Amino acid sequence: MKKSANDWRWISVAIIFLASSTVLASGQSQISPQIVHGFNQVAISPDASHVAWVEPLLADNGESTGHSAIYVQDVKAPSAKPKRISATSGGANAAEEDVAWSLV
Repeated sequence: MKKSANDWRWISVAIIFLASSTVLASGQSQISPQIVHGFNQVAISPDASHVAWVEPLLADNGESTGHSAIYVQDVKAPSAKPKRISATSGGANAAEEDVAWSLV
């Protein structure tokens, strides 16, 4: 019995479905939480030399602490560690947000 183009299409879909189900079941497609970072806000400086963002702070177990931090990165030095900007003193955490640049 000769297979029609429609039959081959369904066979292909079934093979792709089974292959992707196997990968999902094995856990290989899961992304580690250490790789993914959330960004609530992003702002580029008026001269485009820096970027600032708000990032949620996570506990050691990966759960949200309810706090966030503002970071600034020099675009010309992407390998440099981002600088944390904070209104708190002594390294305390807070819910920091609303990133904006000034032209002054």
